[in-house]
Amino acid sequence: MFGSPTAFLLASLSLFSLVAAGGDYAKCETSGGSPWTYDCTNALNKLNKSKCYQLNAQSSGCKNIISYGTCTVAVCVKDDFVFNAPQAAGEFIYDNGYKLADKCGCKSGNCKVGGYYHVEHAANAAAAHGCISTGLGYAHVEFIKH
Repeated sequence: MFGSPTAFLLASLSLFSLVAAGGDYAKCETSGGSPWTYDCTNALNKLNKSKCYQLNAQSSGCKNIISYGTCTVAVCVKDDFVFNAPQAAGEFIYDNGYKLADKCGCKSGNCKVGGYYHVEHAANAAAAHGCISTGLGYAHVEFIKH
């Protein structure tokens, strides 16, 4: 089926990489209307990483967490879960926000960045930080223009 032991090994490693990633990914949606990367990283740096941020979502299933300059950092969850009032840890928002900036922005910060970083098992991260995780499935951290 694989033709050689090397092909089998490569196929196995690729499958392992997909499983290990756990469904987390960056979705880049950068445009001329996106916020500046340095504003988004400054907003992330203002977060209290030990705080649990309430996700009493607005109609879109998103909660604006913090803004700086042109950037608002928001956390979005599946709409079915927002009535359980789950929380996101500041460290979760910070870490995944930086993943988004790294994948969709630029290293100098002198560019724009847009999109979101999706985390498939957000409840695990919330519970690990002592935050309310009841009903929380996936979540994503996103940057929107302020």
